[in-house]
Parts: sequence; structure tokens; C-alpha cells
Amino acid sequence: MANIQEYIDAKLSKFNFEISTIELDVILLDFVELIKTSEITNENLESVKKVIVKIIPELFLVPEVSEGQFSFKRDTEGLKAYLKILCDELGIPNPLTPKIKFTGDIW
Repeated sequence: MANIQEYIDAKLSKFNFEISTIELDVILLDFVELIKTSEITNENLESVKKVIVKIIPELFLVPEVSEGQFSFKRDTEGLKAYLKILCDELGIPNPLTPKIKFTGDIW
């Protein structure tokens, strides 16, 4: 069975994104029950998916690389769709959805 870091790396690599081990270590500080070398289990899978939800918004800040005939594209639309699927599955708000606040009648 894969460990947490391998699982997250595999999921993100589908969309040509990656996260460093240092960044993952810091994100996992919010999830005290998770260690990146722990195996994925039924008990921790939901928490691991929440970690991925926490990682994804920052990945959109990474620029695409293009120089001469070389370019490296990422599947941002696919990653957004995956984020929506995860948020719906976990019953949590999508961090990329704009928050609209109704202030009532101003007049």
C-alpha cells in the first residue's frame, strides 16, 4: 500500500503538478494524526483528501514555463474539477469558489 506522500504525489502528477516534501511537511502540521510516511488506510483517507484540498489552491499560483520551443503546461481545468469532486465528496466548501456576501438593501 502507498504512503501518504506517494498518494498525494500520484494524484497531483496526473495534472502535471507537484509539491515538495518540505511543503507537505508544513501542511501536515495541521493534521496531527498524519505523517507523510504513514500508509493510506480507510481511517485516514478522508484526512488525506482534506490535505489535498488544502494544497490545490496554492498550486494555481505556480507559473507555467515557456522558453523558445519548450513549454510546460499544467492541467488547471482538470485540477479545478478534481478539487470540486473532492469538496463535494467531503462536504466542505470549495476554496476556489468566490464568497458572495449579501449585505441587504444599502439604501
